[in-house]
Amino acid sequence: MKKIRVACMVRVSHEEQVRDGLSIQTQIEHLKKYVDEHEEMVLVDFYIDEGISADKLNKRLQFQRLLKDVQEDKIDLIIFTKLDRWFRSVEKYYQVQPILDKHKVTWRATQEDYETETASGRFKVNIMLSVAQNERERTSERIKDVFQYKVKQGETLWGYASVPFGFEIENKHLIHNKETEHILYDAIEYYLVNQSMRKTYTYLREQYGIYMDYKTLTNLFKNPLLYGCYRGNENFCEPYVTKEKFDLIQDIMTRNIPQRKSSYTHIFSGMIICPICGRKLVGATSYHNYKGKVTKRSGYRCNGYYHTKKETCDFKRTKVESLIEENLLEVIVPMMNEFVISSENQMKSNKPKVVDTKKIQAEIDRLNNMYLKGRISEDMYDKNYKELNDKLKTVDDAPKPVSPTIKNLLKENLHELYNSFSKEEKQVFLRTIIKEIHIDEDYNITNIIFL
Repeated sequence: MKKIRVACMVRVSHEEQVRDGLSIQTQIEHLKKYVDEHEEMVLVDFYIDEGISADKLNKRLQFQRLLKDVQEDKIDLIIFTKLDRWFRSVEKYYQVQPILDKHKVTWRATQEDYETETASGRFKVNIMLSVAQNERERTSERIKDVFQYKVKQGETLWGYASVPFGFEIENKHLIHNKETEHILYDAIEYYLVNQSMRKTYTYLREQYGIYMDYKTLTNLFKNPLLYGCYRGNENFCEPYVTKEKFDLIQDIMTRNIPQRKSSYTHIFSGMIICPICGRKLVGATSYHNYKGKVTKRSGYRCNGYYHTKKETCDFKRTKVESLIEENLLEVIVPMMNEFVISSENQMKSNKPKVVDTKKIQAEIDRLNNMYLKGRISEDMYDKNYKELNDKLKTVDDAPKPVSPTIKNLLKENLHELYNSFSKEEKQVFLRTIIKEIHIDEDYNITNIIFL
């Protein structure tokens, strides 16, 4: 009697294994026993896809290997425990079935009454796959609704391994980790002062022995959880910073240009705007030999000219840093005065409506509590939450008063103060008050955008 060459398909996603106990080993033992009980069958191989969804065919490497063996005519029959181990959608079924038909390969589910060896069996499979696909899509929608509800309640949707530094999970809610919260507070303040991610992670390593790489630290500082927000719920957890301070951190990261690792400090790095293409000029170090004495000088140039073969910018001039400093000290005080006067006039002419943010926040908390207790509908919750959120946004859009730092500096001898700083201190000082420096094609400062 000719033996039927049998391939055993095994699959489980991580979620299914945790939820339903559909372990790989259980499927293997069942299928092996099934082959042993049928004398006409001979096992070709096991094809095991672990932790992969049924419909992600391109990621199911063992499934792809199975199809290859089918096309090489090594298999007569494919078996699996249940239909959903094989497919969960009609679309994917019709992508693969023609390949099996061409090579006269059939399949069957050993724990369910599904097979493709008869016409009635194929008809039944079509119906059940359509039903299964519809149920799966409806389940997906229900899961999304459940997740949305959990977020509104402040419940976490992730495991302990995914909790950001400075947080921990307690009773399904995200709270501050008491052992590390002081470190994160310190790191945030250090970054706001020094405005350098590289310096911040070096500080964490030297001060606390925290070995956090540049990308991880950057992602942490970009995470809205810092101000208590997750998926639109700004009261999801206890914040580390206010929304305003979080926005300031994002602004600093946006305007800071990643620099090549260097021991040389460029004071105006990430501040000066190219007058031609609008890019931020980058620091460039040059060496000059005069009568055998080599000196190092810092300057600034546009990478739009030097690194793109002049395709995007034709601003090729490089200016020595010391000359830019001289020009800055000439114009900064009058420009600061002009900025203060302009800002105060704007505040007077656009007096914002007085909004009690604490009262609004208390109303949001009360609204959340009513929703959690089921006293109001979801539609009512969404409507009231939007209205309260819109009130808070009017505070964000209102003209901002001038920073006390800038007003206090105008009372000082700014030239004398600036010249008393080291290069590193000059860089930090300017970044605390200046967002952008605009120049003309001769490097004359035409405007300063203050923070």
